[in-house]
Amino acid sequence: MIRLLARVLLLLARALLLWTRALLLLTTVLFMLAQNSLVQAEAYRSKVFIDPTKKLNEAVSLSIEDLENQLGSLPNDYAQSSAGRHLARHYVQEKQYSKAIVYYQTAMQAGGLSSLANQEMQQELATVYMLQGDYSGALSTLTKLQRSLTHPSNEFFLLLAQAQYKTGDYLALAPTLEHLLIDSSALTAVQLKQLVAISYGSGDYRQCEVILRLLIDRAPSDVGNWQQLVSVYLVQKKSISALNVLSLAKEKQLPLRAQDILLLANLYASTNAAEKGARVLDESLAAGELEQSGDNYHQLFQYWLLAREKNKATAALKKSVALKRNMDSFLQLARLQMEQELWSDMQQTLLQACSQVLDDRYVGRTNLLLGISQLKQGSEQQARSSFINASLMGGRSEKANQWLGYMNAAPATESEMREITGPCHPLERSMRYAGVRPDVKTDVQSPTNLNVKTVKKLRFYSTSAVVDVKDMTSQLRSLLVPMGINIVRGGGSIDGALHLLFEGENSFSEGKLTMKAGFPIRGNPPSKARYRSTVLESFKCVYLEYSGEPQGIRQAWETLYQDAISAGYELSGTSRQIINKGDGSNNMNTELQLGIM
Repeated sequence: MIRLLARVLLLLARALLLWTRALLLLTTVLFMLAQNSLVQAEAYRSKVFIDPTKKLNEAVSLSIEDLENQLGSLPNDYAQSSAGRHLARHYVQEKQYSKAIVYYQTAMQAGGLSSLANQEMQQELATVYMLQGDYSGALSTLTKLQRSLTHPSNEFFLLLAQAQYKTGDYLALAPTLEHLLIDSSALTAVQLKQLVAISYGSGDYRQCEVILRLLIDRAPSDVGNWQQLVSVYLVQKKSISALNVLSLAKEKQLPLRAQDILLLANLYASTNAAEKGARVLDESLAAGELEQSGDNYHQLFQYWLLAREKNKATAALKKSVALKRNMDSFLQLARLQMEQELWSDMQQTLLQACSQVLDDRYVGRTNLLLGISQLKQGSEQQARSSFINASLMGGRSEKANQWLGYMNAAPATESEMREITGPCHPLERSMRYAGVRPDVKTDVQSPTNLNVKTVKKLRFYSTSAVVDVKDMTSQLRSLLVPMGINIVRGGGSIDGALHLLFEGENSFSEGKLTMKAGFPIRGNPPSKARYRSTVLESFKCVYLEYSGEPQGIRQAWETLYQDAISAGYELSGTSRQIINKGDGSNNMNTELQLGIM
């Protein structure tokens, strides 16, 4: 028995030894296999690192392509929804919005994600619709989403407000804005500025004021918010409110632009506080906040004149003409000196103006004023000569003859009537026009085809513009299309052809035209942004109807101008061009109207 037991134990020991050897052999094999795998993996990583066969973006594209191909065969709804959402977000980043929309819809239709995830996807989908310009699609998606939301976020309402604004649903927009502003402290400055743009664009100026004041309270030093609030008040014609905001901004020493300072001065002047406006301008010029230009000093002259400070007005106008040799400013200064009976100063101003060859329309006015200054200083012979010159050109013949009669001056000789003498003369001194004085004989005939009329008062919707002559058509089109939309939206209608209004000499300068462009209207559409609704008073003019190539319009204007001067008319300094419909060719049908006194 004992021997048998010993033999069994010996067999078990041998079996255990064999099992241990086998285990050791298996471990060795596994270790070798593991080492081999590590070596292969390292070799693979080295190959990718040292010699990549594909760029990263190409690999991503292949991965996305694989995912798209496998989307329909994914095993469950969750996998399909997750993959669809991943693909949608990828195409949003790639700005392929149409593809993104398809995958968002696929992901939601699969129904594999939670209701919260679906709500997030709907809001993302609405954002993509906005990016694509499909504002109706965005609004429809957001309206549907709103029904399922218990507590919509500010981001949701902001997106909803943008969609309502873009689709013109202003009635629904108002309560959305109100809701957003219930807890305005939860909105960031960027979000508030988005609401400013939306409320301003929709014409909700009251709401716009509220938001801008919130922004000013948060960041008092941000001058841009102050400037926008001033603009909102001006659009509503609330001049006093605009003045209060802008004057407070200046008092707080915020960095105002030159145009803000000029606006502040203008607001003072337009609200019967011209002296304050003049002081703002004067101090800003002295402090270097405004450029010391002829135009700025001319503005200062006007404000001092409105404030009845003639001495200060005269000083400002002197600086203006010294910086900008403008004939109208010279004549204004001469008249101002005449009112103050500063005869010597008046004469010096006119001689300075006449140091350059005069445009025909200034000849009569300068000679008349020069004659007065000379007569008041006792130089009767020089005054007589100046009054004769004034009677020959530029529409001052009647007043000049009255002064000659007052002096009991000798009648003008034939040679005096044939040529303008003295310092204030046009380029061509010899008389070119007949009909100015009935006792003058000349071979030149006065114009017989000059038409005169008075245009009745009309309501006018317009915008100010400086356009390049060479690209005038396209520049005007970009201004007039939104203008027409504003007229119709405001309850008005266009009641006539396109009008271009010009003021002063600058309108006829080379290269660019300064004008007001707009239409006669019926109704009373509100002023909005850069567009203004005004009333044009009756307008007396000489006019010429022109039909031909656009290049000929400049010559037509010059012809009309010369004919008006030759007929003895005094020009008012304003003109209009009415552009009628063409005849289907390249010709332009237009009426030129030159204002006369």
